[in-house]
Amino acid sequence: MELDLAGTLAELAEDRPIFNSEADFQHALAWQVHLRHPHAKVRLEPKPLPGSRLDLLIWLGERRTAIELKYPRTRFSGTVAGELYELTNQAAQDIHRHDVVKDVTRIERLLTAGYADKGYVVTLTNDRNYWLPSARTDTNGEAFRIHEGRLLEGTLAWASRAAPGTTKDRDAPLALAGQYKCRWRDYSTVRDGSGKLVQLRYLLLAISA
Repeated sequence: MELDLAGTLAELAEDRPIFNSEADFQHALAWQVHLRHPHAKVRLEPKPLPGSRLDLLIWLGERRTAIELKYPRTRFSGTVAGELYELTNQAAQDIHRHDVVKDVTRIERLLTAGYADKGYVVTLTNDRNYWLPSARTDTNGEAFRIHEGRLLEGTLAWASRAAPGTTKDRDAPLALAGQYKCRWRDYSTVRDGSGKLVQLRYLLLAISA
């Protein structure tokens, strides 16, 4: 049996249209998978290889699915379904985009090693800068852009002029074994404290051996 992650996220959005943190998102998704598949084995932050960590590993029958999550955020303040949410502006979009691509390479390695049968990288955000293309094409992190329609493939690296502070611990080029077309989907729409509607969207990259 295959895990329908898009369907699971659609169900989750009805109950949890927004999250406080990436850990909050991780826990909520794990619980939604459990509700949908009571007999599934769901593990948070297992260690598939020495020195590594995975956000979620799900056994559904004989199928193992590895999932990495990202929840980059811009500022939001408001009460949603009776809960107050105060999200700060994380900025540093280039770094967060790099880390999304790095998660793809990590999942690819896990599948090659036989740790899982399929994998996903999910990026959920209220920051439209991730899904909208930029008018500029000369940024330091241009290679890691994940906007709508972008094709991720080959070896991706920072521009040569990127500052050491940006590339610290992220300087190695990222080599993708597969090709991934970025297709963003609507997740939810919430209203902030001023009454403004704010959209959350997600990028679901499916990875297979």
